[in-house]
Amino acid sequence: FARGLWAFQRMTGYTEDELRTLTALDITHEDDRAASRKRTDEVMVGPQRSYRIEKRYRRKDGEIVWADIHTSLVRATESTPAFFATIIVDITDRKRAEAALRASEERWRAMFETAPVGIATLDFERRRYLTANESFQRMTGYTEDELRHLTTLDVTHEDDRAAMQKRIDDGTIGVLQRKRYRRKDGGVIWADATSFVIPATDSTPAFRGAVIVDITDRERAEEALQQAQADLARLNRVMVLEEMAASVAHEVNQPIAAVITNANAGLRWLGARQPDLGEVREALGRIVRDGTRAGEVIGRIRGLVKKVPPRRDLLDINEAIGEVIAMTQTEMQRNGVSLQRRLADRLPLLSADQVQLQQVMINLIVNAIEAMGGAPDRPRELTIVSGIDDPNGAFVEVQDNGPGLEPADLDRLFHSFYTTKPEGIGMGLAISRSIVEAHGGRLSAAPNEPHGAVFRFTLPIEERASDAPE
Repeated sequence: FARGLWAFQRMTGYTEDELRTLTALDITHEDDRAASRKRTDEVMVGPQRSYRIEKRYRRKDGEIVWADIHTSLVRATESTPAFFATIIVDITDRKRAEAALRASEERWRAMFETAPVGIATLDFERRRYLTANESFQRMTGYTEDELRHLTTLDVTHEDDRAAMQKRIDDGTIGVLQRKRYRRKDGGVIWADATSFVIPATDSTPAFRGAVIVDITDRERAEEALQQAQADLARLNRVMVLEEMAASVAHEVNQPIAAVITNANAGLRWLGARQPDLGEVREALGRIVRDGTRAGEVIGRIRGLVKKVPPRRDLLDINEAIGEVIAMTQTEMQRNGVSLQRRLADRLPLLSADQVQLQQVMINLIVNAIEAMGGAPDRPRELTIVSGIDDPNGAFVEVQDNGPGLEPADLDRLFHSFYTTKPEGIGMGLAISRSIVEAHGGRLSAAPNEPHGAVFRFTLPIEERASDAPE
């Protein structure tokens, strides 16, 4: 360097005296020296008298600065030797901004390509796909090139197209839409789709973006859950029939026996030498009365299903509790009930009919939810606890903070047809106790402190089920 202006000194960190001892290549970044030397040589030996290049300088402190350099060769004269005149503009900030932009684009591209949800962009007017990430391609079975020839309606399930078209016509954006897609192979997937608009810029027109979440497995799980709820409801009817049949057998037998007795008496009065029609009329009246009574009793079980045999399997009681919570979650939310779980770890497996025991838990949980509706002055809290009652038994408790139990009602709670509900038939707890006792366990109730009730059932741990689940 023959001379270095103050701005260049500040850029490189060298003083002018220091620069006079250095060449341009000395402070050029080592990776850019070959290209810089090549351009300088071309000017010195060829017809070209100048060049422009972007390159890096290595500052005195080791840091790097980017520069836009315009170098011209000034030919020698009679009084001065040839020299290079160079204009150097610091473009470090611009280069950093460009690098940040590239990094941002790379991050976006990486996110776009690797996201576990579908992401797609669509032409604003025609709704044709512009780009689609791997997740959306797997979801639909189409490649990105194939999707570019399709519109969002083309891959929408035919039964959902009218609703989709209405959203398009209305210009609906930013609203979650649950819809079905028709895959390339004809299969159907369920998805939650949300669309949004990317505004136009100086270089690109406006376009639509969409995020698509595959919820097919969740929909299937919800269908299975609904089926399980239907099965449990059916079992409830089955168990009501079983318990009711046992409970009303005595009531049915009594009027039937009376009908037979009065019929025989009537036959005797008619068979007498002088039939006593008054006695016969009274006997027939008693037959009508007792027959009506029997019909009323039988009417209580009309519409219930036939009894099915119970099935015993090794059961993880905590898993069964988890399934019941899932089935009753909506009911809890609708009634503003908060749930706490205190489930013991590694409980032994139990030999039990899972559906029957889950029906017991559902009855207890629903009863607790309904009971807390009568205590509107405090938060509604439901607690489910599991644990070991003793070395030979496990227990489950359902605790609520409702109005609680009257001491006088404790002995009658589990009696058939006893209920405190206006529309109840008084069979739920009776059925629950019969199920638990059929499993060799015990169902009991007690007050909860400071408010509410605790229903607790215990089940025996059999030797063959004594090992905890791995």
